[in-house]
Amino acid sequence: MPVVNLVGDNSLPYPVNVTDVGGRLYFTNGWEQFVLAERIQPDDVGLFIVTAPRKICMRLYYRSGLEKPLSARVVGVDPDVPPPSGTNIYGNIFLNM
Repeated sequence: MPVVNLVGDNSLPYPVNVTDVGGRLYFTNGWEQFVLAERIQPDDVGLFIVTAPRKICMRLYYRSGLEKPLSARVVGVDPDVPPPSGTNIYGNIFLNM
């Protein structure tokens, strides 16, 4: 499994595994920590941009399309609601890393 560094608005890199499941790529180990650090909620929309080999930057948006700054995100996390599981990254963007 290749590992990539995800970087969001808090600017810290999070090593996250990428797993191929039936031809689709998913973030796995390390994804939950990234979700918690970036305060990602189920209705948020993430734009993932490959900025360097094995480095992906994420921009987070409201469903309306407006950018969602870190300061506007919910601080607390409900322990009874698990973070969203692996996010599909369609395509073969990791083949040349």
